[in-house]
Amino acid sequence: MSEKVNKKDKITEGRKKNNFKPVILFSILLVFSLFFIPSAKGFDIKELLPVKHNVFVKGPNMHVYHNGPAVLMNDGNVLVLGGNTKQAEIYDYKKNKFIFTKGEMNYIRQFGATATKLNNGKVLITGGDADGKSFDAIPNEEIYDPSTGIFSKISNMCIPRTDHTAILMDNGNILIIGGYNTTNGKQDYPIVKSEIYYK
Repeated sequence: MSEKVNKKDKITEGRKKNNFKPVILFSILLVFSLFFIPSAKGFDIKELLPVKHNVFVKGPNMHVYHNGPAVLMNDGNVLVLGGNTKQAEIYDYKKNKFIFTKGEMNYIRQFGATATKLNNGKVLITGGDADGKSFDAIPNEEIYDPSTGIFSKISNMCIPRTDHTAILMDNGNILIIGGYNTTNGKQDYPIVKSEIYYK
């Protein structure tokens, strides 16, 4: 009877040792990769931790308040703009922080502007309320180039608009519809006319 018990103990002990071996092997491989494999430099141990799903976690703060659109860029980062400022920011998802774009927007767009990514990766920014004081819709448009970080002026829209919609079509052009045309701080009328931005 004692022999059977001893055999069971030995088998259990052997299993425990074998179960521990993969943990040791993984630790050795991890340390080796961090110190001896160049491509592993900058590796974040958090990448091995379980990923949370269907939950909200706190992100980094923006440098200034933005009350405008946000656009997912081709590199996975996010352009954020609008509010009572000409400054725009990029959310760098790899570094998990906001950084200012190299250049500022040419116009303040307090709210109601649109930002639509073109097929070439640039972003068309249209309309919005001017400065939060007069609340006048502006016709001035600009293009953001992610390769330079600069905003460049382009031709104006046919009608000043705010709270409108601008959508990229299959042909690469942008359809702009709806919104309001405001002047002298008064909401004049809803816009039924559309216009198209040809790239």
